[in-house]
Formats: sequence, structure tokens, C-alpha cells
Amino acid sequence: MSGLSSIVNTLTMACKGLQLVLDASDLSTGVVECLENNPEGSLPIAKVISGATRLVFSGMEVGAKLGNASNQTMSGLKIGEMIAFSTIVVPMEAAVAIEDVSHGKINGIQCIAKVIAPMVSIGRAGVEQSIYIERHYLGLSSEELAKERRYVPKPGTNPEKPEFEEKPVIVDECKENLRKSEKAFPLVSTVESALRASTLNKTIALYQQLARSLLRPTPEDPFNLLQFRDIPTELHDDIVFNRYKCPLTLAPVRDPVGDPTLTDSAGRLTNSVFERHVMVTWIRQKGTSPNTRKRLAIHQLVQKPHLRALIDHRLQFHSDRLRAFAAIPVIGNPPSPVLAASALAETPNL
Repeated sequence: MSGLSSIVNTLTMACKGLQLVLDASDLSTGVVECLENNPEGSLPIAKVISGATRLVFSGMEVGAKLGNASNQTMSGLKIGEMIAFSTIVVPMEAAVAIEDVSHGKINGIQCIAKVIAPMVSIGRAGVEQSIYIERHYLGLSSEELAKERRYVPKPGTNPEKPEFEEKPVIVDECKENLRKSEKAFPLVSTVESALRASTLNKTIALYQQLARSLLRPTPEDPFNLLQFRDIPTELHDDIVFNRYKCPLTLAPVRDPVGDPTLTDSAGRLTNSVFERHVMVTWIRQKGTSPNTRKRLAIHQLVQKPHLRALIDHRLQFHSDRLRAFAAIPVIGNPPSPVLAASALAETPNL
């Protein structure tokens, strides 16, 4: 085996190890959404199917490699991977990326990266398939090679509907094709891993930043987010917290209450929510509402138990992930539909 082939084999196994981690992360994202949060819609299921497809093929390839499978077998596995990615992974991951960008969970550049990543995976699988099939041909005897045929597009045919013809397999062509594929593989693998790891690295960085801000003299469990008076700044963009903000602090509410002096033209209470400690401080000092300047007592503040339950549940969700440093993007994961529905009924116009 040439020096380049040895390097490619080593790099292949290293990439497969990274891909297994990324595939497990993709799969866990969809599973968390489907099982823990029980969201409505088909996108979490799409994440599960896409992640499972990736994980199955990565696992099969690692198993085949460890089992010393033949180059012909590995080539067939790569063909199956390209077909599965083209028909399953690409459309599902594109749908998820478009949905994420429409809800503001990712920006346009991140959306493009998520759409391109599975296409690059197909390209990488194609390069690997070429490496395996050329190695297979070069391992045959002269008599065996004479019986092999390639199917190549006929010159001058329509690229959209190509016609194929048989050609004999030539040793020099095999060597040249193998050389080109082995040179292309490191670049394609690096691009694929970079595209797929970007989301993972972003999430790890978010939790590391949050963990550093919490590692100071605190009660026994520094990662119990329910103990703090305010929502941590790192979580302000969370899909739940970002929706319920206090008009006075412009920050997500931690302990929501309503102002009974705020009414519409029909005399009905509005659905605005405020941070309790901010309202209490003002009332103790002024004896009035900070919004209407009407007389107001602390005991008159409107309780929001359903919204409080939703916020507590979301903080517990992040606390669990923070303790484990889970490598999945979670600030865009849908909340519990039961708690979200109760909170929505309590504040329908927010």
C-alpha cells in the first residue's frame, strides 16, 4: 500500500470516529424533541430519521472496516449511502434548516451550511466509493480484470438523461483514478466535518460560557438555574424566554405577574407580564403601578401560575443539559406543549 493510501486509511478512520459523534448528536436532538418535549409537527421526526440514517451508515462502515470487509463490499456500502443520503437525508435536513431559519433559530449563513452539509456528505461518499472500487480492480488478476466492465456515459448524450456504454477496465486508468480520489478525500472530509461540527461547537461554547458565569460562590448546585432571580443572559434567546419579556426591564421574566390596573377599552385586563421583584420594589416605594400610576398594592398583582410553571420547566431543561454539557442545540427546541398551551391561555395576546 502506498504512503498516500496509508494516510487516507488513517484519516478515514479518524473521520468516521468524528462522524459517529456528530451522527449521535444529530439523532439525540430529534429524540429529545420527540420524547421529552413531545412537539407537534413532523420536523423532529425528520431529525430522528436523518440522524438515524447517518448513524446507521457510519456504524456499518466502521464495523465493516474492523471486520476487514473487501473493497468491493465497501464500494457497495458507499453506493447505498449515496442513495440513502440523496433520498432521505438531503430533503429532511433541508426542510429542518428552512424551518429553523424561518423561526430565527439560525441565520441565513447557518441555514446554507446545514443544507450544503449533506450534499458534501454525498460527495465524500462518492470519493470513497471511487477509492474502494479502484482498489478492488487493482487487486484482481489480469484474467479477472479482463472480465470487468465500467459503465460510463456516452459522449454527446444529454447530461440530464445520459446513455451509458460498457468499457473495459484498464490498469493505468485505475491507478490514475485512485490517485485523484485519494488526493480529493482529505479536502472533502475536512469540509464536511467543519460544516457539521459548526452547530455542535456553537452549542458547547454557549454552555461553557454559561457554566463559567455560574461558577462562583453559590448554593450547593451552581448549575441549578431555578435558584437564580433572573434568567441568565446566555439564555435570553431561548424560544420560550424570548417570548415573555418584561416591558420594564426588557429582559425575559423569571417570576411573572400581571398589572390589574392595565385594562383595555372594554375594561378587561391586558395580557402584559412583568417581573415580580421589579413591580414589588416600585409598589413599596410609590404605592402605585409603574405603568398607570394608579394606586396598587402588592397583594393585588395578578398571578401567572401556568406561565411560571412553563418557565421553571424550561430552566430545569437547561439545568439538566448544563450539568451534562450535552452537545445538542437546545435554545430552539420546542417547549412542553401542555405547559406552553396553559401559558398561552393565560396570556393569549403575547
